Amino acid sequence: QARLAYLALLDQLRIAKQRADDAELQARAALKAAAAARSRRRVKLPIGGEQEQSQTAPSRVADDKPACPCPDQPQAPPTDPATEATTVRNPGEEAGSTTVR
Repeated sequence: QARLAYLALLDQLRIAKQRADDAELQARAALKAAAAARSRRRVKLPIGGEQEQSQTAPSRVADDKPACPCPDQPQAPPTDPATEATTVRNPGEEAGSTTVR
């Protein structure tokens, strides 16, 4: 009887360890996803909209459009990404909430 109880406890311990390992892997994946989300930034466009883009994708969508549709107005110079505000999401915040740094 004692041996069967001992083997049952060992089996429960093995299962608990496996669950803990799985939870640790899931937590690491969540941290990696949060780091990837923090590496993204929101770029303010001159027309008033916002475009979300990765730091590795430098293409601009609306930089070639003038801020004013008037033909006699000079076109605004392209924005410098180094001077724009960078927006990051902190872990634990809602998906829609952002912090400007």
